[in-house]
Amino acid sequence: MEDETQFENPREFNPDRYATGGKSLEQQVIPFGLGKRSCLGESLARAELYLILGNMLQRYNISEDPMKPVEIRSITPFGMMHRPQGYNFLISAAS
Repeated sequence: MEDETQFENPREFNPDRYATGGKSLEQQVIPFGLGKRSCLGESLARAELYLILGNMLQRYNISEDPMKPVEIRSITPFGMMHRPQGYNFLISAAS
C-alpha cells in the first residue's frame, strides 16, 4: 500500500483512492493477507464488527429525515457497479 506506482501519495489518508480508478481493489489492497500467512485476527475483527454493528442497532433508532424524503433509486457511475443515492437520515437514542 506504500507503492507510489499503485497509489499517488501513499502515506496520505485519502479514502477516495479506493472508490475511483481503473485498477481492481482486490488486486491492490488485501488488508488481512492471503494463504497460510494471513492474519490470525481476521475472524476476530469480523466478529467484533458484527457485535459493534448489532449493539449500535439495538441502542439507536435510525429513521429517514422527514424534511427530505427518500427517493429510492441507484446510481451507476461506471456502468457495472450499482450504489445507492445519497440521502439524509436521523439517529436518535432508542427509548
